[in-house]
Amino acid sequence: MNPWPFVVAAYAVAVGLTGALLLSNTGVIPMEAPAYGFVGQYLLPLGIPLLLFKANVRTVLTEGAPEAIAADPQVRAVYLGDSQIAGAGHG
Repeated sequence: MNPWPFVVAAYAVAVGLTGALLLSNTGVIPMEAPAYGFVGQYLLPLGIPLLLFKANVRTVLTEGAPEAIAADPQVRAVYLGDSQIAGAGHG
């Protein structure tokens, strides 16, 4: 039994993306097609709620709360556009 099943999934994604990149850059498959727009416009937005339906909300809230609290000032700064607080100051 594999103790880290996510590693297998990540490897499969990496192999798939690398293969698609190579095929697209060599001209075997087109770089642009109407089907790509359909996937980006309809299928990807549907995938997010489907993943959230599988999520255990109680676990997300209890385990994600410390990260959310820690990231809160940075998120607010970026949202409000305050580049000084966000760490992207130019001065």
